[in-house]
Order: sequence, then C-alpha cells, then structure tokens
Amino acid sequence: MADWREKQKEELKRITRELFSELNTMGTEKVAAEILLDAICNEHRTLQQCFWKVMKEVMAKYAERAWQDARNEDSVEFCRLATEATKDHYMRFI
Repeated sequence: MADWREKQKEELKRITRELFSELNTMGTEKVAAEILLDAICNEHRTLQQCFWKVMKEVMAKYAERAWQDARNEDSVEFCRLATEATKDHYMRFI
C-alpha cells in the first residue's frame, strides 16, 4: 500500500476513535447531530457530497457484518434498510 494511503488509513482511524470518544456520553445524540450537521454544512459542497458518499458505503458494509447483539442490532438494521432504499441512487462527483 502506498505510504500516503497508510497515513490516510491511520489518520481516519484516529479521527474515528476521537469522534466515538466524544459521542460516548448517553443522551447527547441530538446535540452531537446538530454540531455535526453544522460542521458538515460549512464545508465545500463537493466535500459534503463526498462525505455522504462515504457514509453510504460505510452503511452498506456495516449492514453486511454478521456480528451483532442487542447493543447494535438496531443500527445494523437501520443500515440495511437505508442501503436497500438507496441502492439505485448514484451520488455524482461534481
């Protein structure tokens, strides 16, 4: 794997751990959603499109995972339903 790909992989893992650490407070989901929405909407529109394209791919792969229990089964089912509902929706890169 190219050196820059490895750096990107490690940086995305670090950012994801940091995001999950911030979300590790029960009952703050709506506040976090508002903060994230504001941050996303303040980015370049092409980057917004890229972000949601990546999230769509993440949801599709998450829905395929065989492991789940009561703690994440609703998330897996949500991702499965969202993937099914958007399977024919192409997100352009402009």
